Amino acid sequence: MASTCLVHAGSALAQGAPLAGTGDDLLAEIIVTAQRRSEALQDVPIAVSAFSEEALKAARLDSAANLALQVPNLNYSQQLYGSSNFQIRGIGYTLVTTAGDQGVGVAENYAPIDRARITDAEFYDVERVEVLRGPQGTLYGRNATGGVINIITNKPELGTNGGSLTGEYGNYDMVRLKGALNLSPDEKVGFRVAGFYVDRDGTMENVHTGNKIDERSLWSTRTSLRVEPTETFRVTGIWEHFSENDSRYGVRQACINDPGPASVGGVTINSPVARAFLSEGCTQASIYAAGALRGTNNSGATLSGQLATLTGYISGDVNAGVVQPDDLRKMAMSIDPTNDVNSDNYQLSLEWDLNEELSLSSITNHNLDKTIQSNGLPQATTPFNVRPLTPGSVFDDPQIGPSQFLTANNYNVLRQKQWSQEFRLQSDYGGMVDFNLGAFYYKAKRHNDIYFFANGQTLYVKTAVPTAYVDPGRTPDETGHNYYLSHSRYQLTSKAGFGELYVRPSEEFQITLGTRYTHDVKEQPQTPLALLTSGRGLTTGVLQEARFKEWTGRAIAEWNPTKDNMLYASYSRGYKGGGFNAPTTGDPNSAFAPETVDAFEVGSKNTFMGRRLTVNSNGFYYKYNDYQYSVSEGLTTVTKNINTTLYGLELESIFYPLRELGLYFNAGYLKTKVNRGPNNRSVDPYNITGGDPTLVALKNTSIACVGPAAGVARLISAINAGLVPASALVGACPTAAAPNGAFATNFGLPTSFGVVSDITGNSLPTSPKWTISFGAQYDFELMPDWTLSPRADFHYQGSVFGDIYNNQDNKAKGWSNVNATLTLSNPTAQVTIQAWAKNLFNKDAITSVGVNSASLGLTRRLYLLEPRTFGISVTKEF
Repeated sequence: MASTCLVHAGSALAQGAPLAGTGDDLLAEIIVTAQRRSEALQDVPIAVSAFSEEALKAARLDSAANLALQVPNLNYSQQLYGSSNFQIRGIGYTLVTTAGDQGVGVAENYAPIDRARITDAEFYDVERVEVLRGPQGTLYGRNATGGVINIITNKPELGTNGGSLTGEYGNYDMVRLKGALNLSPDEKVGFRVAGFYVDRDGTMENVHTGNKIDERSLWSTRTSLRVEPTETFRVTGIWEHFSENDSRYGVRQACINDPGPASVGGVTINSPVARAFLSEGCTQASIYAAGALRGTNNSGATLSGQLATLTGYISGDVNAGVVQPDDLRKMAMSIDPTNDVNSDNYQLSLEWDLNEELSLSSITNHNLDKTIQSNGLPQATTPFNVRPLTPGSVFDDPQIGPSQFLTANNYNVLRQKQWSQEFRLQSDYGGMVDFNLGAFYYKAKRHNDIYFFANGQTLYVKTAVPTAYVDPGRTPDETGHNYYLSHSRYQLTSKAGFGELYVRPSEEFQITLGTRYTHDVKEQPQTPLALLTSGRGLTTGVLQEARFKEWTGRAIAEWNPTKDNMLYASYSRGYKGGGFNAPTTGDPNSAFAPETVDAFEVGSKNTFMGRRLTVNSNGFYYKYNDYQYSVSEGLTTVTKNINTTLYGLELESIFYPLRELGLYFNAGYLKTKVNRGPNNRSVDPYNITGGDPTLVALKNTSIACVGPAAGVARLISAINAGLVPASALVGACPTAAAPNGAFATNFGLPTSFGVVSDITGNSLPTSPKWTISFGAQYDFELMPDWTLSPRADFHYQGSVFGDIYNNQDNKAKGWSNVNATLTLSNPTAQVTIQAWAKNLFNKDAITSVGVNSASLGLTRRLYLLEPRTFGISVTKEF
């Protein structure tokens, strides 16, 4: 008889999982290694969700990003330049810096991987996935203030030959293949090869080029060799390769074009150039406001637009005629996005049983990763003025190519190498005391180049800075001063010792005591921006170096009054290293502080009704010190530290009212709050005037500022009279030579960098108050060997703010998602057929929001839930 039971696997209903017992005992027991030793999930005194391979398949949790649909208080969102942000209980990574560390660690077979490709690839041939919530460090190689996502891959099975093959076809002409082959000539050697491939048409459209974008074309292979020369010694080697070459994107821009004020202080603005220079780019309005998808920023508020205007190649806002489609899935961009990724991960694990009670293990991991991405911005529709460099209104930019219009593209290259080594000594005496001791070494190097190409910039260089070198290559080589280049080379060396002691004074009571000492050394040569400067190539400034040392640990008390019930209470302290800001006078290192968190948690794990019902719950309270967040300042970003408080509740439950019917319900409640502190007052780049009608926003080519409306009105009167050029508005902001602005004296126009906002009491970005999931699966026995299992999963995520300033304009509404599957299985024939649909009701949900800098005209980035996808898969095991 084919059977489907509900395992405690992230509250997922696992298709085809074995029964844990007989009669009413329907809840299969899943074994996890969340504490680096094999335990039943219900016996682990921490908040952990685990997903078996069967559970992942049944719920169509294809990748790590999908785990947020099942795990309480887990949130996933995209970030700038293709990075990913996993947040657990509000803690993740929202920085824009090369020197930042992840708040949620990602590990493969316990080895931390900073650029893990599980967010881009899909789960294939995995044993299970574990999501640990709360600070980690006393058991894992790297620190993690939020938690850890650990993927355990299938290893070669000794003495067994077999495998599986899955083929799928779906809408958007999607083809997916997955497979694994296990070969073992005897009980001492095993070989396993697994892989996946997916090719899919784009779910979005670039109406400018007429092409579909956000397609998928990627593949990965994993080769594993396992050798057990003796009963006490085991060796496993793994090589995993990942490759992607497509137009992955999934981002939409929001903007209502700001034409600039028609008058200031009662003075009419006669010059279209002056009016464009007083625009903020986009009108301040909600991302859901009418027209928010249709507009494009005013070119006069962008870096490239201002430069092209200053040299006379455009006049006023050349973006005024650009109209975007009023559709989240369509946009007009100058070029189609490209995404080229290649990654290799090598892992060697050694396990040696010194005796029956002691084991020694080693994990060596080496990761190589290279990413090249590009994407365009909306292109102007008003041609260049005909001038010496633009005959026929056409300018041939070396990186962009020939165009009649003001055009800008992004180009990002990231190379990373990392190497880690962990040693561990573990006991299994089974008496009153056991221990787990480890030592860890980690070294990572990153080389990140972020380019911003714009033909307006090159026109300015050729006209106004003839001594600046113009890079002639279509692919840049870091030598040009005609493009914006953020060049970062960064190195991290981390050493740590950690361990835990387990004391069991009785069968019902256990105490866990853990500690960790971490020593991080970070180095980064600062490279000043070379845009619009004379000469060629990069110049290196100071070598920044920072050292961070921290003791952390945890203590857990657990009580098991019965074999089916547990109560626990814990305290843990987490740590995440600091990093660098751009050097300032007198402070060349200018490091931002590391984060620390004091986390308190109480919880209960229970099974009832003859193991038909599982109810796990917990409450947590975090005192978070020096939370790191980034804010744009001119052409760069600065990372700052604030103190916060987080607390919440979580519930995971599974219920089998009938043998054939499984139900689950998960919920997470989260409250985040910024505490009072010295760094709580700063300028919101999206709202530099603070809503004060007596102030006017101004810009130069790199920064934004504000000035009194009366002073701006006097300057406008002089422009109208022809006494000063309209370009004077671009020079009004503070500089080192004129700290109060260029016109503070002559026009009574003192300027500042904006009105400071107090963020005390605000919520952390991308931290939904509620996450709720529930679902059901029913198994119909059609005949002795066949089972039909319909299943549905619902997920709801609450609204989230786009940044720490909690501006309502940049708030994404709550959204819901429904996935459904219909599975026909025959364990005897080892055949499974599954029809599936994800985002069944085709919700156009905005999952998170990003705010671009003033130099990009304050456009907002909207990250989207994928549209409805559906298909059918066939799996044959052999």
